[in-house]
Amino acid sequence: MKRLFCILLLLCLLPVSGLAHQKGFGVYAMDAVNARQSPGGDILFKKQKGEELYILSWQESGGHTWYEVNTYDARRIKPVTAWVRSDMVIPPEALFTDVVQVAADCNLVVALKKDGTAVMGGELHKYPHLMFGEFPHTWHQVKQVAAGFLTVYGLKEDGSICQWGLRGPANGTTGVRDANGIPIRFCAIDAMQDTFLGLMADGSLYSFKENGQFRQVMPPGSGITDFSANNGFYDEAVFVRGGQVTSLSVFHESGFSDQDWEALAQWRDIVHIEAGFRSPQMAGIAVIEEGAPMMAGIRTDGRVIALDPALNQEVSGWADIVEIQTGDGFLLGLRQDGSVVVAGKRGHLFTQDIKAWEDIVDIACGESFCAGVTRDGRVLFAGEVAFSHN
Repeated sequence: MKRLFCILLLLCLLPVSGLAHQKGFGVYAMDAVNARQSPGGDILFKKQKGEELYILSWQESGGHTWYEVNTYDARRIKPVTAWVRSDMVIPPEALFTDVVQVAADCNLVVALKKDGTAVMGGELHKYPHLMFGEFPHTWHQVKQVAAGFLTVYGLKEDGSICQWGLRGPANGTTGVRDANGIPIRFCAIDAMQDTFLGLMADGSLYSFKENGQFRQVMPPGSGITDFSANNGFYDEAVFVRGGQVTSLSVFHESGFSDQDWEALAQWRDIVHIEAGFRSPQMAGIAVIEEGAPMMAGIRTDGRVIALDPALNQEVSGWADIVEIQTGDGFLLGLRQDGSVVVAGKRGHLFTQDIKAWEDIVDIACGESFCAGVTRDGRVLFAGEVAFSHN
């Protein structure tokens, strides 16, 4: 019996690198980690504990497991690809555990854990001193998370908001009060890039800006059943009311076209709406292909409808969908049976990775990656991340 106990104890003490390898966000586990040109090859630079990375692949070499990662150079300015030893890294399978919900934007992800705390991974920005708010590992009693441009948000059980990041409302999430001066609590949130939306306990919908200002998108008792933040260039807020998609906050004259709104006006029986944005294709400073709004909805029968005609044709065979999320040029769908499907011009980049996913309970999309939460609380990743130099 003593021998069996010792064996079990040793198994519990095995290093993280002994777990099944997964691609996705991780962090360096110690200071002065050598980032190499190849497994065991020339040293390119050294990385410090807590800095971000995205695991692309792995291989065995010289008695060690090596991770191929996207990361920053030594000065945290230039995005690079390098190889690091797995025992020098906290990988996604150790960083994200006991998770119930995820949110993502651009090159970061924030995950809500069962105990009401949060953990994030990805682009923490090369100027940490410019960040404001409390880092997610200090959050508690959180019931929903959301992510915008280099900023993450948490909705707490008491209806208040915590946030951390470079941009965002910056204390603009306080101060919404009723006629008697009593604060109106949040009951749901959503974010995308520089847009942050809050559905309040009285049924009103507010949009918050990084300069601390906010405005009422819809009044109390509006009957909103679902809503989605969008790129402010197109339309900062879209929402579902009475099974139809509506918006009253057109931001830019070259946003949604009249044809787009005519098409949306025909949508019926919508229970969930998701807005997104396909980035323009660039060559230097020249625009090769204009960006475009992406919008899709789930009907009461579990089928999906999309604003873009080509995407709509592609998702026409989807059924039993319970959640959708948009990335840059792709749409992710979660089926009732826990499987995941993808569509869109960049969908082929994710198909192979998500084919093996099962028992998924929540999904999120960044710019060029997606994440899925498994029933047992793990987070799986598909796609790639190239950290920004901006």
